[in-house]
Amino acid sequence: MTSYHFRVSSRVSEARRGISRSLLRPSGPCRHVNLSPLPCAPSAFPWPTGPVMMRVGRPRAGAEARADTVMSPCERGRESRVMQESTPTGGETGADDPVRALAARLRPLLRAPGTLYWVSVDFMTLLRETGWPPREADALADRLLHALLAEAGPDGTVLVSAFNFTFPRTGVFDARTTPVQTGAFGSMLLQRYPAQRTMNPFYSFLAFGARAPEVLANRFPHSTGPDSILEWVVDQDTRLIAIGHHYVKALSTVHQAETVAGVPYRYIKTFQGRLIGPEETREGAFTFLVRDLDTCDFSSVTLAGDAHMRAAGLVDVLAVPGRRGPLLVHGLSLAAAHDVMVRDLRSDQPRVVDYLGPNRPDPGVITSRVADRLYQEEARSLGTGSG
Repeated sequence: MTSYHFRVSSRVSEARRGISRSLLRPSGPCRHVNLSPLPCAPSAFPWPTGPVMMRVGRPRAGAEARADTVMSPCERGRESRVMQESTPTGGETGADDPVRALAARLRPLLRAPGTLYWVSVDFMTLLRETGWPPREADALADRLLHALLAEAGPDGTVLVSAFNFTFPRTGVFDARTTPVQTGAFGSMLLQRYPAQRTMNPFYSFLAFGARAPEVLANRFPHSTGPDSILEWVVDQDTRLIAIGHHYVKALSTVHQAETVAGVPYRYIKTFQGRLIGPEETREGAFTFLVRDLDTCDFSSVTLAGDAHMRAAGLVDVLAVPGRRGPLLVHGLSLAAAHDVMVRDLRSDQPRVVDYLGPNRPDPGVITSRVADRLYQEEARSLGTGSG
């Protein structure tokens, strides 16, 4: 038996630094403040083992990535290049240990030496597909983390989002106790490893592995733009690994691209407050890219943007069989995706990233609900080739 995944082509090209002065506005009171982060999916753990069978077509000869083309999940699959890899044997996957089995099947996405992996997991999707009892969630989340670290190798590093967006209201961020708003996976890991959370009041991460000390030592005052946590994540060519949900739901670096491009519908605002860590407390000013409520309701990658990145070979898609159908894992180079988004946003008619606004026609922005629908459609389309 064999399993298939779509191959990523790494393309890191343009300079990523620089910020438009038009984004910098006074930091005083302003009613146009809504953090509205790009939603990141909840968390998860493993699933049963078994061969992966995917019905995929050959890529068209000379096919070009076009941002103005919207394709169905099946068509997006046909635009992708296909690689084949041997299905691990029972001994390699640990057939009696679904956590090890999951990690082993992610091996094609976790084998670049020294890479940082931003792992985002949809807890409910994987819980449903594995049938694991909810009372074991905490222990299984911890086992999954260690299994992923083992697959990433001694030089690998795993980041898990532990974002929170209450700082403008509370003025306090405690790395050990401020709740995680981006899913159960990060919440459970924070309970076990409170000292592993970075000191950023908005985009905080839990860091594990070889470069965790370096990540935890960072004291970025900004969320996006120069000297920010998301700039650093992009510059390190971190790879996003989205398990059980569409990758766009975790693509918060879209806001870094918006900052660099100087979009007119968001701007940077400064918030004063206190950060509390395991060994330090400090007062300071910290920035976040908020949206102008008169202009923007929500911004994200569009349907055309998703099609563009898939057609360009930037998205890995790995399918693993679950109880009710294939569970999908998306892999993406954040640096390559950033370059695509910035180039698009600087164009006269952006199509890869766009926004929803009052009385504005929907340009096909992928909201959380749309992302869930796309994921289910893709899972069904790939599931028709299994059995």
